[in-house]
Amino acid sequence: MRFPFRLLSFLFVFSIMSCQAQVNEKSTAEELNTSSDLPPGHELYGYENGNNPKNEPGLEIRAWTNDIHEDRSGLMWFGTKGWGVIRYDGDTVVYISTEQGIAGNDVREIAEDKDGNLWMGTDGGVTKWQNGTITNYTQNDGLVNNDVHSMAMDSKGLLWIGTSQGLSTYDGNKFTTFDLPETESDSVNFVRSTNMVHSIMEDSKGNMWFGTNGGAFIFDGKSLKNISEEDGLCDNTVKSILEDRNGEFWFSTQNGLVCRWDGTAFTKVETARDPYGSMASADLFEDSHGNVWLPIEGVFMYRYDGDTLQKMFEPQGCISHTLRCAYEDSKGRIWFGGWNGLYRYDG
Repeated sequence: MRFPFRLLSFLFVFSIMSCQAQVNEKSTAEELNTSSDLPPGHELYGYENGNNPKNEPGLEIRAWTNDIHEDRSGLMWFGTKGWGVIRYDGDTVVYISTEQGIAGNDVREIAEDKDGNLWMGTDGGVTKWQNGTITNYTQNDGLVNNDVHSMAMDSKGLLWIGTSQGLSTYDGNKFTTFDLPETESDSVNFVRSTNMVHSIMEDSKGNMWFGTNGGAFIFDGKSLKNISEEDGLCDNTVKSILEDRNGEFWFSTQNGLVCRWDGTAFTKVETARDPYGSMASADLFEDSHGNVWLPIEGVFMYRYDGDTLQKMFEPQGCISHTLRCAYEDSKGRIWFGGWNGLYRYDG
């Protein structure tokens, strides 16, 4: 179904999440040095910390932010929880929700194809944004389930879509269900099925990786391999997967655990623990300098430069507890999204 696009721009107030008590940092399994001091002249800008000297509209966004993407024309897109997708051109903030025709207001992932079309994974299906024209795809069109949690466009132009009930691919003409084998349920962590696909990634060799409730799966185009706790993975509920520039793989998990795999062995990266037990690792990210960012939702944001694991933004108080996704734009600025909206770091 197609909808004409209408602009809707408005202000809203998003309730401020309470700060959690700060906790002490543990040393890592690699005995990494830690630090919390920002380099001189480097600041985190955002509404919540009162640091927006130029009154940039994009830094006034306070919606829970799930994902961040800059399109080829330089427009910033922010997928939010409950408010649809937000578009920012540097001057104007535009909110696009189900009222304008997108499939759902919980926009969890944004991907861009080779033609510059945007694809949005939502709680109501997949939305294609083509120069302002909206096309939605749901189970009625062959999508395995409407509750989309992850998406990735591979190097061949195939769109991979992870949902709470399985995995689909879309080749531009039809949806195909991609079956993942069921693994044993985990009653302790209330994990019932591998079908929940939290993350999708293509590595440098063209292999597809899927983070699920049953560990990580690797698909080489022919066969599927599972990596789980039995192989040394720190937790079976894999929320995010990253391949760094050195070819090593990072995994963030539901219980706030992060580990690194060199293709042979796993190394656990110890981070601070939340004394209240409410914690999950969020989207891993590598910046243009090779720093790996580790958001531990509900605890802290960490940055690893290859030698030092640094606790970031600690002087900002509860802000460091709320960040869950990161993205570097074409100007080298790093945007962070989380519970309290958007922030930007000048690096």
